[in-house]
Amino acid sequence: MWFNKIPPQRNAVISDAPGMEQRNSAIQRIKEIGREEWKELSGYHIRSKSEVNMHRFKVAIFRKIELEKTRDETEKIEVELKSKVLNKFFTLGMPKSRKIA
Repeated sequence: MWFNKIPPQRNAVISDAPGMEQRNSAIQRIKEIGREEWKELSGYHIRSKSEVNMHRFKVAIFRKIELEKTRDETEKIEVELKSKVLNKFFTLGMPKSRKIA
């Protein structure tokens, strides 16, 4: 789940409060292996990359819906088109990688 991939604050301590099991285990694991290793193992960087991409989308393409807001279908089509353009931009800038060993 996405919420267990958010790192606790650096000064976080184990809590006895109910519902804090995932947070407590994250704190304990960070103490054992270190924050950077925990982020890598937990998939935090993947979440971070998706947030960066959404920020790019909002800034570069989605500042505002340009068409009139008179029809929901028109707005939906515009968002879909802008999403396709953004996806094309991402694929153009991605390296072609392959495993060699």
